[in-house]
Amino acid sequence: MQGRVKYATSLRSLEQHIAALPGPIAPDYLTELTFLLDFDALQELLNDQTSIVVAPKDAALAPGTARAVINNFITSGSKWTFSDAAGRGEDRWTANYVVDAEAEIFTFPEAHYPQPRHLWRRNLRVSGTAAFNKQGQPEEVQISRTEALPDDPNRGLCAVLSATGFGQLDLVGSATSGFSFTVPRKPSRP
Repeated sequence: MQGRVKYATSLRSLEQHIAALPGPIAPDYLTELTFLLDFDALQELLNDQTSIVVAPKDAALAPGTARAVINNFITSGSKWTFSDAAGRGEDRWTANYVVDAEAEIFTFPEAHYPQPRHLWRRNLRVSGTAAFNKQGQPEEVQISRTEALPDDPNRGLCAVLSATGFGQLDLVGSATSGFSFTVPRKPSRP
């Protein structure tokens, strides 16, 4: 099934894939278009979507976090990857994107708690759809998914804790740049 099945994380992503079927942009031409992009403007549009709610387990945040809101992203130096690019008329094009970004996240101990308890900085993978003009100026950025990086050690731990019902317990107590648990080793016998 490899190469024949496409995984879409949102309806917008699926729509972009379908739009790219009759009017695709060839990979070589997409490389030329992305070379012209104004990545600072792209990050600004990404950050215009403030107050993005993310599931605490998707961001691999501490157990006991009831609600998490992304305040902003920092993508400078990150590689943006574009796929399913399609021309939209004579002067516009759209594509799905993926970028790894440092996110500033406010966390709340209860779903309706008015003030955040902690501020976290986490590296997240952000994906969605973006629209551009032919001069490389981004016109619109939509976020369809934010999640912890695949190699984030807290990602697996959050999944295990959620599956076993410990996801609602505050086992950490205070915020740091991340969290981890250490399992003590049994003493070796002589």
